[in-house]
Amino acid sequence: MNQEVTLRRQWIATGVAVVASAAVIAIAATGARSEPPATPEQSTAVVSVSDAACGSGAGARSAGPVTFTLRNDSKWPTEVYLVKQPGLGTLFRSVILGPGVSLNERAVLGPGSYSFQCLQGGQVRSISLPFAVTGEVSSDDTPAIKQASSGELQQSNNLYLRYASQTLGTMAPQLRGLTAALASGNLASARLYWLDARQTWAGLGAAYGSFGDAGDNIQGVRNPALAPANDPAFTGLGRIEYGLYHRDSAQALKEAAVKLDKDVAALAGQLRTLPLVPGSLPLRAHEILEDTLRDTLSGQDDQGAGMAFAITSADVLATRATVADLAGPLESRRPGITATINTTLDAVNTALAPLHRNNSWITLADATPSQRRSVNAAVSSALEALADIPQLLALPQGSE
Repeated sequence: MNQEVTLRRQWIATGVAVVASAAVIAIAATGARSEPPATPEQSTAVVSVSDAACGSGAGARSAGPVTFTLRNDSKWPTEVYLVKQPGLGTLFRSVILGPGVSLNERAVLGPGSYSFQCLQGGQVRSISLPFAVTGEVSSDDTPAIKQASSGELQQSNNLYLRYASQTLGTMAPQLRGLTAALASGNLASARLYWLDARQTWAGLGAAYGSFGDAGDNIQGVRNPALAPANDPAFTGLGRIEYGLYHRDSAQALKEAAVKLDKDVAALAGQLRTLPLVPGSLPLRAHEILEDTLRDTLSGQDDQGAGMAFAITSADVLATRATVADLAGPLESRRPGITATINTTLDAVNTALAPLHRNNSWITLADATPSQRRSVNAAVSSALEALADIPQLLALPQGSE
């Protein structure tokens, strides 16, 4: 298993703890994050977090743009939230600050009452004394985002698992067709069945850490230090793709297809009891196309078929389905966001359309540079729209 897959699974399994370590290490190594100085129109405040108090130093102020310098004077890594009272939501959530680290965060404050909340591992969340903001703001104030809850995101997980069950049901006859084609030695037919199954699997979005080892066995994760034929852990769709395009015997591939069929059936049977982490779905909404851009459209994960554009099309479906499952929590925080995202996903499909002719896909190698740039640009734009989802639906540290 490659390192990237291992790290991603660790994130899904343990939640913020992994990110916390990375954030603390990164910030502690560089000191305060470099930020442009506040403009004359902005007010500034140094807000201190200590072992005894959270967020002292804000003070009453006029409405408008503010640059807060968050300074962790405590001996513990700390995450800082700016919230609007009473219980009106979060304006920003800092990365986790190591002891002695400072960080600038900006917000445009409208009139009202605000406070800082501080969260340290294993501790009860502490809260500062409220500070008042008065007057009118000339520009739009920073919206307060309601904190996501595990229960709220579990509802989205349940929708996703229902979709996953239906998708795995679609995959089953495709794998039976693949096995039959290999049994008869019809490699051309086997390639068509393989692509159908590969697209269905990509449409599930499950290759991105959702299903742990079961997902890796179906996806097929290759050890780059070993030749594919000598890697016993290289199984599933990836191994069959390699064999279909590198002259492996139909009989050997039939055995791999039989195992793949069993692995998919086993996963389908486990879905009801699968312990998906509530906070993982918002991350996956962005990660699917992130992996597409990095691994698929670069050709890095190709095992010979060259079907990057076909898989990208399925990844768009997976992203759209994940966003739909999160639509309730997302729309309650930013009305219209799902429509905006779907517009960018439509643009990816538009860029892909010339690459799908007569029910077949142009390979990555056969696409023109202009066609590849068009698809890459559309996926990049979609990623910009999707990037807000993890922040909008971030769970409080320790609740994952």
